[in-house]
Amino acid sequence: VTVTTAIEGLRTIPAVHAVLGDDQGRVVAITLAIIIVLFLVQRIGTAKIGRAFGPIMTLWFLFLGGTGLFFVFQHPAVLLCLNPLRGIGFLLSPNNHAGIMILGSCFLATTGAEALYSDMGHVGRGNIYATWPFVKCCLLLSYMGQGAWLMNNAGNPELMGIADLNPFYQMLTPGLRPFAVGLSTVAAIIASQALITGSFSLVSEATRLNLMPHLRIHYPSDTKGQLYIPLVNNIMWVGCIFIVLLFQNSERMESAYGLAITVTMLMTTTLLTSYIAGILKHKLGACVFSLLFGAIELCFFASCLTMFFDGGYVMIFLALLLFGLMYVWRRGTAIERTQTILLPVSKYIDQLNRLRNDETYPVLADNLVFLTNSPDPLTLDRDVLYSIPDKHPKRAKAYWFINVHVTDEPYTHEYSVETFGTDFCSACAWTWALRSTSALTPTCARLLAT
Repeated sequence: VTVTTAIEGLRTIPAVHAVLGDDQGRVVAITLAIIIVLFLVQRIGTAKIGRAFGPIMTLWFLFLGGTGLFFVFQHPAVLLCLNPLRGIGFLLSPNNHAGIMILGSCFLATTGAEALYSDMGHVGRGNIYATWPFVKCCLLLSYMGQGAWLMNNAGNPELMGIADLNPFYQMLTPGLRPFAVGLSTVAAIIASQALITGSFSLVSEATRLNLMPHLRIHYPSDTKGQLYIPLVNNIMWVGCIFIVLLFQNSERMESAYGLAITVTMLMTTTLLTSYIAGILKHKLGACVFSLLFGAIELCFFASCLTMFFDGGYVMIFLALLLFGLMYVWRRGTAIERTQTILLPVSKYIDQLNRLRNDETYPVLADNLVFLTNSPDPLTLDRDVLYSIPDKHPKRAKAYWFINVHVTDEPYTHEYSVETFGTDFCSACAWTWALRSTSALTPTCARLLAT
């Protein structure tokens, strides 16, 4: 959305419009080129990217706040917009012919803050707390400045003839407009970085919660929390290219994005309500919180339902795809944990013996010891057995499988040894069944050491 919108904004400059014209295909081509470069540089790490992007974004928000403040001084009455009662009054006014659906038109102005918290691991809590008030103030000044300019030019017949009027660009002088468009283009590209790094954090947390398959994670810097996941980067890369080719223009993308964000906010409210009620044990606080934020977000959600057929269905499909992946992984790993497959050790003696004598592999250790708790001392968990001759075979002179079994019989301990016909000095496989009470566990440890 941000990159495509920025490239489309270049058309407001006459010299650039002469090159791009009204051909949306050229806009799509430039957008795809920028996206490809953006995903290519992710491997170098957030810290290096941030050092290049930080000063540019600071300049961009200062520019937004400064230009907005200039027009606020020209029409101070616009400051009345800070009164929420005026917004509610217009929503219920007969002049509002769109009804509650008008909320969908202004909803995108509320988005973006949710990405900050998923990026907290990359930039740190202190940076979020320090920069967010600055960003918010600059954005409010920009919005109020655009509103003041519209009020000053409400009766201008020249502006009435502009099909896609952009008050931000139109309120700037012709000499300043190229600088603003160029800066906004760079800022839009940088803003995309926040969602990319946030996705890395979300997937990393999901894997730690066993909601997604474990992926290879790279840490390109020494800063805690900064990470890079190649597979996620590549999937998003392909996904973004697909979305651009599917929607072609930013207006259709905004419909899909708006519906996705409303659902995201509703899910956040649901999770936080569950946390307040379940973890903090504050049922009343959870009810007040859910009613307050839930009512607001449900209004926005209802106003955005019209966006479903304009592109929102794509986001719903992607959400269901991700949910299906997480559900299958969660259920599959849960079933695997409850269905341990036991295999008889005797059937694998020859295979272990061949590995022991295979000089093509280096000797990992003289003795490899595996602790198990199989109900039958002569069987082993399949994963334990398969871990020995895996991609990197574990060659050793002897393999010991220690099966520890704890019972409730006090002051007793016994053990048995099964050599499977192997020689003691060059044992290929052993099972040792230990039975004792938990009180005698230290004794068992000493026996094991011996």
